[in-house]
Amino acid sequence: EATCTKKGKTTYTGKVTSDEGTEYENSKTIENIDIDKNNHTYGKEVYEWEDDESAAKVVWTCQNDNNHIKEYPLTLTATEVKKATCVSKGKIHYTAIAEIGGQFYKDEKIIISSIDPQNHIGKTKIANEKSATCTAAGYTGDEICLSCNNAKNRGLTIDAKGYKWDAGKVTTQSTDNAEGQFTYTCTNGCKHTKTEIIPRKSVSIELGKKAKIISNVSVCQKMTFAKASKYKKYLTFNTKTGEIKTKKYYKVKISKSIPVKVFVGGKEYTVNIKIKIPAPKVKVTRKAVKNSFGKYQRYTFKYNVKGANRIKVRVENANKTGKSKTINKIFDRYVKKSKSNKSSYIEFTDKTMKKLKKKNGKVTFKIIAYYGKNQSETLTITK
Repeated sequence: EATCTKKGKTTYTGKVTSDEGTEYENSKTIENIDIDKNNHTYGKEVYEWEDDESAAKVVWTCQNDNNHIKEYPLTLTATEVKKATCVSKGKIHYTAIAEIGGQFYKDEKIIISSIDPQNHIGKTKIANEKSATCTAAGYTGDEICLSCNNAKNRGLTIDAKGYKWDAGKVTTQSTDNAEGQFTYTCTNGCKHTKTEIIPRKSVSIELGKKAKIISNVSVCQKMTFAKASKYKKYLTFNTKTGEIKTKKYYKVKISKSIPVKVFVGGKEYTVNIKIKIPAPKVKVTRKAVKNSFGKYQRYTFKYNVKGANRIKVRVENANKTGKSKTINKIFDRYVKKSKSNKSSYIEFTDKTMKKLKKKNGKVTFKIIAYYGKNQSETLTITK
């Protein structure tokens, strides 16, 4: 018989019987049948699987020529016998089956699957939890699997709360000499505070000088200065920078207190600008003198008060002497002009001195300069 690799053979046999009755036989085999490509001699079936168990087939190989094969795909069924977890491997049962020529062919395979790090089992705990504060973000925390100690679920960022301020209160009252403080406290539990300047009640400035209405002008929402034209000859106020500028101008009556409205933190404050004309600079010397009338104490006044019309000198305790009018007349005659001269002095007898002196044995003078309708601060000198 011809096969897939070999030709077939035919054997011819001849027989003859002799007259004597002897039988003779001879045969001859000739390869005269062509190869039959479809006549295979297959061995036992073999099952082949893809590496990932995604497919399988049944294969027969011809024993005459292993290049001659036949194969059929199998239908796969996968059954998870044991599910893989974060700490243990799983088990999958694969079945491959097909019906071929009325006969069923079947193969089975058990696969041990890898640990599944996403399939957590058992209890969990929350770790790395952090509360949000006013300034720092928080974190809901990671859900940690207690079986494998890895994160089952990552947490989320919690936005910072931001400050939530209360209505605030005055913690330091302002005065004429110092700014006050208004304090707000955060109600979100952090107890953080912020402060606001309370402007001084007044700002004193000497005529011819500069000053600031508030130490930090950036905290002001606005500043207003009513009737600015009324004071422009001797005072200007910059509502942007809070700077006060004055100049020496005495031809008009200078207001001693000028209000400015300052708005801080939505609150309105009134700051009074108090203008002061500096006290005159006067040098007083004391010297004991003697003449034909007796012993005296001479007080000499030396000064040059530019821009002043006159100065006025008065003595403390002059009323005790009974001669206050006389003393005042002497001052108003000899110590009056804006610039002193050689006659700018006064003499007191020892008797008068005893009544004028304080406990320290000295006499106190009060000196004021006048500039038109304006009066300077008082200079007090004790000698």
